[in-house]
Amino acid sequence: MNVKEIHIFNKLLEEFFDKMIIKFNSNYLIQYKRYFLNYTDNNFLPAELFYKNFKKYKMQINNRDEIFFTKNHFVGDLINNAFIKNTNLICYYWNGLDEISKNSIWEYIIVLFNMSEKIIKSQERKKNII
Repeated sequence: MNVKEIHIFNKLLEEFFDKMIIKFNSNYLIQYKRYFLNYTDNNFLPAELFYKNFKKYKMQINNRDEIFFTKNHFVGDLINNAFIKNTNLICYYWNGLDEISKNSIWEYIIVLFNMSEKIIKSQERKKNII
């Protein structure tokens, strides 16, 4: 696992939280960002959770399938996981967002997913070597 990649992932995730907090004025996101990014002893954990919870939606994410944000059946089974609750917040506002905001959210989700996948697969390769 590349420490630099994990640091970049965590900074990008923090940036995404910050922009979502501004866009949606969400106290929940403020509290969760503070808990998740500032108090974890495991820098690998955010990437691990992101990948674990989004991997089965890889095709929808890479294809920018808006149903991912507009139909709860894609995120419904994740809604009890605190890490994914911000996606439900996006679902609530998605249809009212302008195209620039939608595109920006997609870019973050896609890049974060692809980075988390790379980090996890690198970690798995290292485990197999040992």
